[in-house]
Amino acid sequence: MINNEIPIYKKDDFQGMRKAGSLAARILDKIKVIVTPGISTLEINDFCHEIIVKNNAIPAPLNYKGFPKSVCTSVNHVVCHGIPSQNKILQDGDIINIDVTVILDGWHGDSSRMFAVGNINKKIYSLLKTTYECLLIGIENALPGKYLGDIGFEIQKYAENLFKIYPNLNKQFPGSKSPFVILSDEWYILARKSFPPKKYYGDYDLIENGVGQFRDFLDRFNSEKKTFPKALQIKTKISIVTSTLVYDIFIKKIKPILNKITNLEVNFFKIKNNFFGDSVTVAGLLTGEDIISQLKGKDLGSSVWTTYRILNDDQTLTLDDMTLGDISKALQTKFKVSKNDSINDIIKSITNET
Repeated sequence: MINNEIPIYKKDDFQGMRKAGSLAARILDKIKVIVTPGISTLEINDFCHEIIVKNNAIPAPLNYKGFPKSVCTSVNHVVCHGIPSQNKILQDGDIINIDVTVILDGWHGDSSRMFAVGNINKKIYSLLKTTYECLLIGIENALPGKYLGDIGFEIQKYAENLFKIYPNLNKQFPGSKSPFVILSDEWYILARKSFPPKKYYGDYDLIENGVGQFRDFLDRFNSEKKTFPKALQIKTKISIVTSTLVYDIFIKKIKPILNKITNLEVNFFKIKNNFFGDSVTVAGLLTGEDIISQLKGKDLGSSVWTTYRILNDDQTLTLDDMTLGDISKALQTKFKVSKNDSINDIIKSITNET
């Protein structure tokens, strides 16, 4: 049964969900016995794979968009989706996040857990303890009658304590080419802290996982704005779509600069994620349907722009398998993505069109 496009599940459905989730949890329980110094992440992968198959389930990550293994193993500074390898040997003092996702009778069970390898430093323990307690606070506040914003608010208050911990961690464990502990952009936004300079991230890849991406975007924007035209030849109205997470930053830092360009009117719209739930606040997980349902009927101007991160690796489809053409048709205006997350690219494009 579907009500307003939200599926309403039956008791049997919940039993299927619980069975899949329970299998993922049991596997994580069993893993802790083998997570010891000297084991390779490939051995962890094979251990999990065997249990999954014996339970007549399917390892969901295997071959998903080319992913070569059955689980994800992310050691130390690796944010997520690390690929198991026979060459990656766990050392005493490491921390590893193991992400297990199974498909059982058509239902996905998806969970991950952070493990300490051998004896870890007290400050690393404090970091793990704080993030774990944030999780528990979120669960405690996920109750009937509560707003999702209540969950985020309680976590935010607690997460601010993390900023008292991680600077000392990086002093003690500076890392060779990048910091040992790197917080995602979301932590800085939730805790109302300034993003660190780009050089802070060292050689860490800022393309994926929401780490340093917004710092990179702001640096690019601050450089590009010096070349923005003072005026467009004809009056032009466009719209820019953002996630709920960064909307306020766009309004405070981007909009005032664009307002200085004569004949250019830019509307900003934040899109709530109904597909995954509005606790998911990043632009890369927005769907075509959510964009259409929240923009349809609005005065959008000659084009609507957003980040290329809403598309798959081939840059052809959104998460719900819609093309840019599908969204354009539904909105009755051009829907485009900035391939480089560049405001300057948007201005150049609309200038060429006018």
